[in-house]
Amino acid sequence: MEYLTIEKFTELFQSDNPPKSFRHPDIEEKYQKRDKKKDPKNKKDDSIELLPNDYPYYWQSHIKHWILWYHGKWKNLEDNHDIILTEYPDIKGGKHGEYLFSWINPPHLRSIKLIPHCHVLFRVYVSDKVAKLSEFTDGEFVREMEIRMKNRKIDIAPNGLVQVSNVNGTGEKYKFNRFRA
Repeated sequence: MEYLTIEKFTELFQSDNPPKSFRHPDIEEKYQKRDKKKDPKNKKDDSIELLPNDYPYYWQSHIKHWILWYHGKWKNLEDNHDIILTEYPDIKGGKHGEYLFSWINPPHLRSIKLIPHCHVLFRVYVSDKVAKLSEFTDGEFVREMEIRMKNRKIDIAPNGLVQVSNVNGTGEKYKFNRFRA
C-alpha cells in the first residue's frame, strides 16, 4: 500500500466511489477491533478538544493526523468549521506543525456518529527528524528543502540526486541522494 498524499486523498475522497478506509490495513484492523465503549462521548457543552488520531490514515510520515472533537451539534460544526479552526489556538499558533488541510466526513462515511468531529492535518518539518526524505514527492521535497534552506536553489534529478546552491549561483554547492539512508 502506498502512502497517501493530500492530492491523492482529495482525488479519492471526492470520487463517486471512495474507499471505505484510508488507513493501512494493520491500523484498520486495530480500529475495527477497538473497544467502542472508549470512543469519545459528546459532552454537549460546545467545548473543543484537539487530539492525535489514534487510528490515522496512511499518510506520509511528515503529515500528522489529528481529530478536532466538537462537543455540540453536527450542524454547528459544519456551519462554523472554518471559524473554529482558525480561532483554535493550537491550530492557529502552529503548536503541532504547519496547518495543511481539514475536512468533515459526509454522514455516510462517519464511523463515530455521536460526536461531531473533523480531521486536521499538520506538516511536521524534516528538521524535527520525523519525516523520511524518501517519502516526499519531488514537489513536496523541494518545497520542504526551500523552507528549511532559505535563499537556496534546489534542483532534483529523476535519480534522486539533489543539488543545493545559493539563489545567485555563488558559493559552495551541496549534492546528495535523498533515496539513500
